[in-house]
Amino acid sequence: MKNYFLSALLVLLAMPFVWGQPVGNNQPTEKLEEIASSNLERYDTWNALDYFKQVRERKPNDVKANYDVAYTYFLLRDYTSAEKEFQQLIELDKENFMPMAGWYYAQSLKLAGKYSDCIPAFESFKSKYNGEDADRMKTLADVEIAGAKWAQTMTSPKEELIIKPLDKTVNSPLMENYAYPIGRNKIVFSALRGDSIIVLEDAEEEAKFARIFVAEKAEDGEKWEKVEPFSASTLAAEGFHVVNPTFNKDMNRFFFAKAQLVGNLLENSKIYGAGYDGTNVTEPTALDFNDGEYSCKNPAVGMLDGQEVLFFASNMPGGKGGFDIWYAEINADGTTRTPLNLEAVNTVGDESHPFFDERDNRLYFASNGHPGMGGIDLFQTERNEAGAWSAVENMGPGFNTSVDEFGFIVTREGRDDCFGYLISNREGSSGAVQSQTSTDDIFSILMPERCDVDLIVNVNDDKTGEEVVGATVKIVDKETGEVVAEQTNTEDNKFVFPLEQGKEYEVVASKEGWETGSSTSADTRRPALENRFGSVSGPMEWEETTTLKEAGLMVQTFDRNSNAPLNGVTVMVYDGDKLVDEKTMTDGNQFSFILDNNKEYKIKARLEGYIGDFKTVKATEAKEMHKLYLAPPPLFVNVLFDFNKSNIRTGAADTLDRIAEVMTDYPEMVVEVRGFTDAIGANSYNDRLSKRRSKAAIDYLVEKGIAVERLIAKGFGEAEPVAPNENEDGSDNPEGRQLNRRVEFKIIEGNVGAVETEKKN
Repeated sequence: MKNYFLSALLVLLAMPFVWGQPVGNNQPTEKLEEIASSNLERYDTWNALDYFKQVRERKPNDVKANYDVAYTYFLLRDYTSAEKEFQQLIELDKENFMPMAGWYYAQSLKLAGKYSDCIPAFESFKSKYNGEDADRMKTLADVEIAGAKWAQTMTSPKEELIIKPLDKTVNSPLMENYAYPIGRNKIVFSALRGDSIIVLEDAEEEAKFARIFVAEKAEDGEKWEKVEPFSASTLAAEGFHVVNPTFNKDMNRFFFAKAQLVGNLLENSKIYGAGYDGTNVTEPTALDFNDGEYSCKNPAVGMLDGQEVLFFASNMPGGKGGFDIWYAEINADGTTRTPLNLEAVNTVGDESHPFFDERDNRLYFASNGHPGMGGIDLFQTERNEAGAWSAVENMGPGFNTSVDEFGFIVTREGRDDCFGYLISNREGSSGAVQSQTSTDDIFSILMPERCDVDLIVNVNDDKTGEEVVGATVKIVDKETGEVVAEQTNTEDNKFVFPLEQGKEYEVVASKEGWETGSSTSADTRRPALENRFGSVSGPMEWEETTTLKEAGLMVQTFDRNSNAPLNGVTVMVYDGDKLVDEKTMTDGNQFSFILDNNKEYKIKARLEGYIGDFKTVKATEAKEMHKLYLAPPPLFVNVLFDFNKSNIRTGAADTLDRIAEVMTDYPEMVVEVRGFTDAIGANSYNDRLSKRRSKAAIDYLVEKGIAVERLIAKGFGEAEPVAPNENEDGSDNPEGRQLNRRVEFKIIEGNVGAVETEKKN
């Protein structure tokens, strides 16, 4: 099947820049109409416009004659003239003989950036259009309206962009339609090149067809200095347009699209594959999924789950709209498997020019079926680990304008993913024959905020400068305190961290048995990066060194009962009676201290609510891991007494024996022995009685081997009762008075809280 590719939105390579020899205007009107239509069929668009104008001069009120002029202006992408012509046509065409005029009028307004004006124009088209494809066209009109409304809210790019047209060595007055970067200083691109509009009758046969070229920059990396045909002996097939060059990541496979011009008709395009040796391509072979009944174009190679895949655009059966994005796995021999429709991104409109960047699993493509700013906009979607694609996102102003953008691609060399190219007919293109938006050119695009920043961290010995192997390095966001990255390297002392731009980071190194020596930081805010690198225009990396000091003493703290690591402990180091260091670990149980290994130290551990531990460390033991065990306080029960007595009862002796055992186990424990009485008797007498009870308990413990200086006697008399001495009716409460005749034990050494309970003896 053959197609008339008249719309620049759908053609393999739009060519409104070829010109036939002019013919005198003394022809009959019917002959002029025939010549104009013939010129249009063979893409002699400029001459077609001239003849359509001559026809209209003879039939100024003819709806068809006015439509032909307006539509040809639209094909030439002279949207200002097209808007004017379609507006006049709509006023003339009261019966709506040309229903698509309303569509092209609204499109001309939108493509000229007149968003507020195009919305009612699309609404008017929807209300009047009743063609066979009314549902599809009204859906597309809704998309255009949504895009125009959205475009009015987008006042600036989402990120910093530096976009420039390539110089005229590459961008000719005609048209470039795709560029594949090989690094930053070389591109392979397709174009119909020439110094002026092509006159079909006079041009050499080869000049009539799009070809693939290679361009390289001069040694200074600034100017493009030469453009040559790419593998011309293999690809310059007579009578064919050869476009859309692309390579796989390994640069050993080459794909492109080719379409034959037969008379004035363009055959459906097909995708071909070939080998590539770094200089030339092998004999191309058409891929299996091609078919003469539909077109395949815009090949792009990516990797999905380790499998090489060919993305492409096609209007083959089974799609959603005109052209859809499809993909097919590539076999080891370069052949392809059955294509699958990438349903998540396709619409009733046209999608084209896919590019998949496996570094961030992001697919870029062009579409006129999603809400956008122009005729064709650039979009992106991200593939997650499960294979699902995120919601399609318009790439926004800068990437897109009110006209056409497509063919976005970034360099695939290493980590360099902040520089690429796009194709556009925006203002600034080098052709601009009919209007500022008449031809497509290649534009370079720098995205500084996407440039990778890598910090290389070296961990060295603070004293010797030698490498410290086995360290762990954390990158901490200074603003939030969040640990954004952490690595342990058991091979050497180097660490590489990709960092986000616009932040300040603290670099923290650690290793068991070592302490922080010198610390370092990393500033990825724009002024700091520009100060370090001069500009932010490509991948950036630099090295920082942090040091560790080898610890002379290592301590770990544990719960004595469970042997579990105990966090929140404070460890003190004494040189004799002098405190030389003290540390508290709120998160973790490991401590390290830089000490003089020629001395003996005492280490103590304490924690609120626990009985501490201590150890004396000899110089020969300084580099060992020393473990301290802290215990929850024992449950000391109260000792009860008979009325008006201070002697130890038989049952109470068992309690005191248990207290003596605990104090023997914890030689640093100091206990306050607190005596109490009931409320019978004078206060002064009860004060003396409570002290005698306290002393009786202390005497018993001393007999059991507890040093008297570890026992502190206190009497409180009838104060602080633990039970009522009288009932509510005022009668005596013997049970309550018994509980009040007691001695309590309170641990006061080492900030350990007391835990008491009562037990009747």
